Amino acid sequence: MKITGLFFRSYTKPFYQAHAGFFFILLYVAAGLLRGTEHIFIAKYTAKDTFLTLIAISIWSVYILNSILYIRNTLTQKAYWYMRQLSLYPASKQFYWFSLMQLTLNLPVTIYTLFILTFTITLNQYVNAGLLAGFTVLSVLTPPFYYMALLKKTYPDEGASRMSQFINKKFTRPYPVWYFSFLLGKKPLLLLLSKAVSLAIIAASFLLYGTDDYDWRILGLGVLLGFNGNMVLMFDYFQFERKQLPVFRNLPFTFFKRISYQAIAVLIISIPEYFVMLKYFPHEESVLTLIYLMIYGSVLTWMFLQIMMLREMPLDKIGKIGFYLILIQLLLILANTPLLIMILIMGIFIGWVQLRYYRLISN
Repeated sequence: MKITGLFFRSYTKPFYQAHAGFFFILLYVAAGLLRGTEHIFIAKYTAKDTFLTLIAISIWSVYILNSILYIRNTLTQKAYWYMRQLSLYPASKQFYWFSLMQLTLNLPVTIYTLFILTFTITLNQYVNAGLLAGFTVLSVLTPPFYYMALLKKTYPDEGASRMSQFINKKFTRPYPVWYFSFLLGKKPLLLLLSKAVSLAIIAASFLLYGTDDYDWRILGLGVLLGFNGNMVLMFDYFQFERKQLPVFRNLPFTFFKRISYQAIAVLIISIPEYFVMLKYFPHEESVLTLIYLMIYGSVLTWMFLQIMMLREMPLDKIGKIGFYLILIQLLLILANTPLLIMILIMGIFIGWVQLRYYRLISN
């Protein structure tokens, strides 16, 4: 059997089989729900706006990272250790085989990237064209170096790098950023996926404002649905504190210290959304509306954490509660309820949970 055939049977074919449901839904949306004119409209709008191009690249990066993680998990399984014999071949051949394999894994993303790339060239958007072309090339040629390193290591994630050890020894990280260090190091796919979806929803709703006679409510709905993506991050944040740092939940912190730690963490989580809101906020609306929307999104994210502190529940049950919560807020926004009133109601709920924090844990 040729080596290329071995790669196809060992990695490419199982990858597509393992994600058959995802590709079926993707095909249904792309070929069934969206018409050709709508695909062209999305491609043109993305090609003209650099920030939308970067959002598209970030969404595609989630797919690329998922394929890399799949290959990593496969390589580290004992059933596939026979592939480690490939390390005996010259590095140039290893690079060629892994690049060809990655190209077949990236095929759906590569096709759509080239589709948008044609519009960037037609519209003379050469910066965006360069970003898309660079992403396409790097997404194929960069992962093989990682795979080649994995072939030589039985436990590729064991230990920290020297640079990481140096930073940990020389600099003390503030408590609110501990979770984000853990998230970036252990779960980058979770962060990229949640943020890519949130940013895309907010950007789309803000861009829709100028297409018809809309008011602030279309912006509020976008913020509501966009910040809803932070529910998964808040659940992971809660689990991180509960499992990794249980002692901190029982230290005698003051009310203001506990609430300030959580507030800083929520603000850090909300930074990407803030940038999108600042960039695409319509000039017809007042600055006060923008401030209210930013506060509203962060307080909504913060309230998700308080729900988890009330009673420990699995993510699916929290999702159901979050669904009804979002439905109620959606009706309030459609009823033109002032944002300040919703912010105050959620703020009172957050303060109540924090004041009863230790009693809730003991029960």
